[in-house]
Formats: sequence, structure tokens, C-alpha cells
Amino acid sequence: MEGISVIPGLRKDGKYYIPLTEKGFFQLIRFSNSLETELTDIQVIDGPPKNLKPDSKSPIWEVRYLETKDKELFEQYRQIGGKNKLEGNYHLLSAREYDSLFDGKLQLPEFRFPKFEHKFPLSPSPEEFKKTVSDKLQKLGFSAEPYKNRLKYELDVVSSKGLESYFSTVAEVVNIADKIGCWTGPGRGSAVSSLMVRVLGITAVDPVENELYFERFLSAARKDFPDIDLDVEDEMRQDLIKALKRKFGKRKVALIQTYGTYSFRSAIRAAGKIYDLSELQLKELIKSSRNGRTLPSSLARDVNIRKSFKLAKLLIGLPSTESIHAAGVLLSAEPLDEIIPLRESDGTYISRWTMNSLEALGFQKLDLLGLKNLSILKKLYEEKPWQEKPIDPKTYEFIGKGYTTGLFQLESTEATRIVKMVKPQNISDIAVSLALNRPGPLESGITREYLKRRVMKSNEVFSRALADTLGVLVFQEQVISVAVKELGLTPEEGEALRRALSKKKPEEAEKLIAKSLERNTETSERVKELVEILRRFSGYGFNKSHSVAYSLITYWLAFKKFHAPDEFFKVLFSLLDREGRARLAAEMKSMGLSFELGEGHMNGVISLCPSDLMKFRLELPIKPIETSFHEFVRKRRSSFMAKDLEFLVKIGYFDKYGTRESLLKEINNALSGVDPELKSVLRVFGYKEQQPGRIKTESSKEKAVLEYEALGFNLTEFPVVLSQEDFVDTTLTDLYATKSNGLAAYSLVNLREKRFITDGKTLIPIYRSLPEKGFIIFKKGKPDEKRAYEKIKLVTRKYNQPVPIESILPASKQNILKIKIDGNVLTLKGAKVIAYDPDEVEVIED
Repeated sequence: MEGISVIPGLRKDGKYYIPLTEKGFFQLIRFSNSLETELTDIQVIDGPPKNLKPDSKSPIWEVRYLETKDKELFEQYRQIGGKNKLEGNYHLLSAREYDSLFDGKLQLPEFRFPKFEHKFPLSPSPEEFKKTVSDKLQKLGFSAEPYKNRLKYELDVVSSKGLESYFSTVAEVVNIADKIGCWTGPGRGSAVSSLMVRVLGITAVDPVENELYFERFLSAARKDFPDIDLDVEDEMRQDLIKALKRKFGKRKVALIQTYGTYSFRSAIRAAGKIYDLSELQLKELIKSSRNGRTLPSSLARDVNIRKSFKLAKLLIGLPSTESIHAAGVLLSAEPLDEIIPLRESDGTYISRWTMNSLEALGFQKLDLLGLKNLSILKKLYEEKPWQEKPIDPKTYEFIGKGYTTGLFQLESTEATRIVKMVKPQNISDIAVSLALNRPGPLESGITREYLKRRVMKSNEVFSRALADTLGVLVFQEQVISVAVKELGLTPEEGEALRRALSKKKPEEAEKLIAKSLERNTETSERVKELVEILRRFSGYGFNKSHSVAYSLITYWLAFKKFHAPDEFFKVLFSLLDREGRARLAAEMKSMGLSFELGEGHMNGVISLCPSDLMKFRLELPIKPIETSFHEFVRKRRSSFMAKDLEFLVKIGYFDKYGTRESLLKEINNALSGVDPELKSVLRVFGYKEQQPGRIKTESSKEKAVLEYEALGFNLTEFPVVLSQEDFVDTTLTDLYATKSNGLAAYSLVNLREKRFITDGKTLIPIYRSLPEKGFIIFKKGKPDEKRAYEKIKLVTRKYNQPVPIESILPASKQNILKIKIDGNVLTLKGAKVIAYDPDEVEVIED
């Protein structure tokens, strides 16, 4: 016997079932799904395998690991998974060992594993499909010839590939989502480049207007199946799946099984349980081992740590948990339990075959990705805003200032830095900003080069195909554009060139380059130069179609954040962590807004109710109406815990009843029913009553600190005296809000055993002793506590690339600028830069 033959089969209830024909294969699937009892084309083998009973008549030997030496690792793996130890050996047999077991009783299948034809629920004829799409084009007003020609071309490609059923089904999914009120996004991935997909309502971007190539998504020459992913609001994804089951039938809809795998972090924790490592040891190991790359000698002295580390390294990549694919859904015209093995969970079928297995067999999943930002948008708008033109200049200016908390794809520090340098003026600029904040552009230098040209307003463009991105290749589609406009290739050939270059297939690329040289004999040198640019950067570009679609989500979130900041704040608040809340609050204050608790209608004030800030079991009035704190609690005692009341006290909800400090001390009494008024009655019976002292008041600072403890930011603002010097860049609040680099003045607040720096608007916690007031350097929106100064003699700001001359302003002699230009450093005394962050700030103390 040579090699290993893979055959399908099933082990169930101690028996082994092996199909002998294709008919038997499908019988076995139906049997596994409890649909079949008659097994005519299946060999059933009963009895224990020879691993457990060497003299068993069964020809089965189960293999769980390759070699005998792997047995210990396998048993540890089972132990981690909570499974019992197995008796016997389960190593892979040699050919000689297997031949000694094989006695001819086992019949092997004599059929080729079937290739499935995945049939989608909707199946219009090519003529019906073309008419439907053409009619929709007219209704949308796309009547110009470029649109008609583009649609005809796309429909011809779809017809040649017989994909009408797939596109109709995806469009129906979007239609079902609309009917149940589940928002879908404006598009995702290369599908956005299809006019047909736009006309069907699957996407919301005009690919002709945005110069997107259909070939990036689909072409006659490509063999791979088109892949449309749908973003849906995360809060209604399950409702949409239920609606799909109602529409198509429960048996025709299934989710997809997947397996989580061990990372080093999860593997070391699993291994640590076997060798009894403490939590402290695990944390130290995770922290100091550089994600499992090395075991520090200080830890290697412990034998159990060494064993845990070795085991963890072996576990990495192995399956750890069985779960459900986060997005994949199977939709079928025929019952899935007739053709694939399934399990059921909460009334929904789940394929036992994984995504890769399904695709190899010919099935095509549809990804429904739950997107939190769509749920947020739905709370902010009555209707999807995609059809409105994103042309508000104030929104773009707002984004360019760096107020990015809660803005889709722009929240990271790096994304904020990029968008502040780009200073978007239109939706294309946002699309570019999103693309620049990707690993490829960041690591290749594309981002750095683009930002340099953007800041200096460079007009140097080597290829007209790259004019939109200042001569820098940012998008994958630009490879196609260069190929078409400069190299004389067709869009289909341009996409083939892009794929060949990005996937490092030199032979395919050279064939296409040779074609270009044949067609451009007079400009062959220029062609060679362009090809070299494509070789260097084509593998780093980002998908323009995806970026353009996602920029719409970013824009409409920013539009509402600027024009209705109170609505935006209330919707976002509960979705952010403490750091995110604090930064969002700082942004509001930096915009000139303030907060108040209660029902106010003043311009520039965000009025908040307790329910905006925390979810309670009982709805609260905007302000308490009871005569005392104890009366309020007595009426609602069963609905509140101490932590709820503490929260309300700290944010100032009960300020009418006394100071917050005094009310905090009364929480337990109030919950236990001890009313201070009863104490006066007890005097009659001889109990001594403590006389009230002088009534205390609370300062705004004290209130602000209590609010910070409850919320992660302060509602109350207060006056502070700051050192006024022209060498500060802006306020502490502004630097924190926009994740900026710079120098700010601060005042120290030291209350309730906590320390903060502040400008009177924003409290930022610190952990070192600092002067009572002074100046502090911020790096990426965070204060550097080691770089705080009481008095300053000189400030030097360094820029690693040129800045526009109009952004340089005169300042006092205490300010020095150092700007790197083409490798040289220009030094300017008595100058500062506005609108652009310094890369570094150096201070000389007075």
C-alpha cells in the first residue's frame, strides 16, 4: 500500500459509516442530519477499532497523531480541552502495519468526490435579469451614454458566466433587510466598482463618477467567483437572518462552522493550567516573552515555566474552540440538509463543513458583517443618507481639525494624524485618508510621501493616471488606470497586471509588459519607467472601491457630530470606554460647547439626563421632585443599588439635597431605611443627637473630580490661573481632544487622593508629582509627565518635513523652528507653525 487515500465517512455511536458510491455519500449526509434510515450504498463497520482491541474484527485504526512520541502532547491537548485520557495508541501506522490489519473486508469507495453546483434561491433568466437591471438604471436617472454602455458591458460579462442567480439573490437580501428596517452599508470591497451592483441597490456609490473599474471586481477572463460582502447594522443582524429563513425557508439558510485557534497568549494560559503557573507568572511571561518569541533567562530557571512555554509554542495554531463564522451565511435553492452535514443551534442550521471546505466543494457564502457604525447612524438619521451629496465644507473642515472620536475608520492616533495633515475638502480626500492608514501604504512610505506632497501642495505628477493622488500610487485601481491610460492595455489586462504584480507572478506580468511595449514602441522608455513604479508600489495600494464607500460612513457621522453634537454625544456615550468618553467630552469642549445636567435649551450647552449617562432599571425624572434624598430612595429602594446612587450623587443629580460628600455618606442609611428625621424623635427618649456643624459648600473643582470618578470626564468647569506665554501651542483640552503634539499650560488639582492637570475645562489624571502650575508637553494627545516645567526659557519645535510658508507665523524669541528640507535643517528664530503638529518639542527650562 503506497500513500494515504482520503475517503469520506462518519463515526457515530461507536459505528463507522463509509459511502461506496456517490448515492451513498448523499445518503450518509442525510443520515447525519437524521433524514435517512435506509443505507443501501454504505458500508457499516461495527465494533471497537484496533487501537482499543487489537483482536477486533474491525479494520479500523484511528489516527490522532503522527508518531508515538506525539502521544504526550496529544494527551495534554485533550486535557486542556477538558476531555478524558484515551486508552491505547493512536499514531499513524506504517504501510507494513496497515497491511497486517487489512484483510480485504473493507470496501473502499469507487467514486470521485462530487463537485457541488450551488444553486441560489432566486434564478431569473438572463433576459429577465437584464430587463430588471436596465429598468432600474432608467429609474435612477443614469441615462447618459457612458452609463448605458457600462451597464451593457457588465451585463454581458455576468451573462457569459451565468451569475444572474447570485446577483439577484444578493439584491433580494438587501431588499429583505430594507423591509425589516435593517440598514445596510453603502458598499464594501471591490463590488462597489460595479454599476450593475449599484443599480440593484446593493451599493450606493456611482462607479462611473468615481472612476472605478468593473474589472477590479469581475471580468470574463477571471475564474474566481465574485464576492459581495454586505455590512449590516450589528443590532439587527440576527433579525435579518431570521427574516432570510422566513423568506427562503429554514432548511435553505445556514451559518458556517469555524474553529478558533491558539495564539501565544491563549496557549500559555492553557499550558499554565497544566503546570500550575500563577496569574502573576503568566502575566510576566506574556509581557516579557515578546509574544512567545523568546523565554527570558530570569524565568527559564523555573522548570514549570519552561515546560509551559514549550507546550504553548506547540499549541499555537491548533484549534481551541468551535464557533460560528462571524459573517458567513449559506443561501440555497434546495434544502441544505440534503446536501451538507449540519448541526442546529437556537433554531438555525450550521454547516459542519468549514468555509474553506465549502468553497473547495463549489459553495459560495454571503458575508453579512455586523457593523456598529451603521447602528449608530440609524440612531442619528431617519433615513440612510447615502443618496445625499456629501458637500458640506464645514464638515470637512471639522474632520481636518482632528475631532475624530466616534468617526468610522479615523479614531486611531495614526488616522487622526493623517487626516489633520490631509485636511479633507471632499469625499475623495477622506477616501485617500482611509487608504493611507493601512499597513501597506504606511510600511512602504506611500503615506509619508503623499502627506509631504499634500502639505506642500505639490503639483509634480509623473502620470496623469495618478493626478488625483498627487503622483503617488495609493489605490490598487490606479495600477489599472496607469495600464489603460499610459501602457496601452485594456482594463481587463490592467487588472491582470495588477494581480500578477501584487501576487509576485513575474511570468504573467512580463507577458503583459511585453504587450505594452509592442503597442508603445515610440514611448518604450516611459513605459519602462512606469512599469518600475508599478513594480515598487503596486503591492502596497489599497482598494479604492472599498475606501470610497467607507468614506461615506465617515462623512455622515462627522456631519451629525458637527451639526448636532448633543445628539451625537448621547448616542456615542454608552458605546465608548472611559478613555473614549473623556476624549469625546474634550472634543465637545474644544468646539466651544459645555455640559450641564438637566433640561436646558441654551445654545452651546449639551444638556444631559442621568439616563443619557447610565442605564437604570427605573426611568428617572430629569430632576428629583421629592423633598429629601431619603424620600427619593425610599420610593425606589427596590430599584437601586448603592453603586447606582453613588453614581447619581457624584454627577450632581441630588445637589438640591446637600453637598455630594454628605450625600455619599447617607447612601447606606437611605437604603437601610434610616431617616435622619427619626433621630430628632429619639431625643425624647434620651438618645444624644449630634449637633450639626457649619454647613459646608463644595467648590467647582471638588464637583469636577467627583464627576470624573463617575464618568471618566468632568461636566463642571472652573476658573484656573494659567501661565500665559506665547510659546504654548494651544490649550490642554485642544491637544487632548485632537491627539496632538505640542506644549500647553496647566494647573494642578490634588483632591480625593487623586492628581489631575487641567485648564479648567478638562481633567487629565497624572501619577507623578508636578509643580502647582506650569507647562507640559503632549505627545499624540497624551501628557508626558516627565516633561513638565514650571518656567521655560526656550522652546524648539522640530518638523521632519517641509511646512507651507503661510502656516509659519512670527512669535517671541523664545520660540525656535527647525524644519527639515531635502536633508537640510532650516532654523528660524521667533517663529511658530499653526495648523500642523510638530514632530518633536524640546524645552530649555528657565
